[in-house]
Amino acid sequence: MWVGLLSTACATAPEAEIEVDAPGLEVTALGIPGTNGVPKAAWHAWKLTIASALKHPLMKEGVMNPDIVNVGRPEFGGNEELFGHLLDCTVGEMDGNEGMVIGASSWATQGLDDQVIGSVMECVIAFVNDKNQGVDILISGSAFNATENHPEFFHREAVWCSRIDSTIGGTVLDVSVDVYPTALFARACGIDAKTALEQRYCSEDEKAVANCGLNYGGRLDLSSCTNVGAPGHYECGGKLCTMTWLTDITPDWCQRRRPSPRM
Repeated sequence: MWVGLLSTACATAPEAEIEVDAPGLEVTALGIPGTNGVPKAAWHAWKLTIASALKHPLMKEGVMNPDIVNVGRPEFGGNEELFGHLLDCTVGEMDGNEGMVIGASSWATQGLDDQVIGSVMECVIAFVNDKNQGVDILISGSAFNATENHPEFFHREAVWCSRIDSTIGGTVLDVSVDVYPTALFARACGIDAKTALEQRYCSEDEKAVANCGLNYGGRLDLSSCTNVGAPGHYECGGKLCTMTWLTDITPDWCQRRRPSPRM
């Protein structure tokens, strides 16, 4: 794993009724599994830097862009999981095989186009949550190098569509994401889906939630998003987006947070 560049390298599905939430969704997922554990604070601290860096080559004369190296350094507010996952989504091991996002391996030698950058951002966003262990997640969509079915991931969580606002000169001003939870997730979650997904992606205080860049689009089956072929492949507003699948339909972010004790 790429995390080793910075420091030490870092179940079977339960019996459940399987439901189809929207046209085109089937019960098995062709996608890429992983562990949900990209800390929220690190992601929000570095997402603008990452989006800007993706416009330029990762390597120059054999040296990695120092901004990306710092993404993985805790002393700079970075995180090894974020660093490793970003590279898994893009250049992989730089051994001739592509990373998770189709076309993103070229980042080693050149900047990526806006569509690929958007898919890379979604590839990382899909794993953002402070629970670093014990949460399995799978991503699917037209942008990913997925070759295997994973029937243990049969709970569809949501569709995520990144937005990157830039100046004419290319400076990234904002990174946000539109999210559309499935009807199944909305029904099964212990709290309302909007609150749950805010707990998953945003920091805890109200100001941070309001400014974290998560735009709640309402339930997927009631949205204008359309299935574009394989199960879990969606297009929203003319943009190819990313679906997340879970093995557990009631993850930690579906539990109501306990209020902080008053001092």
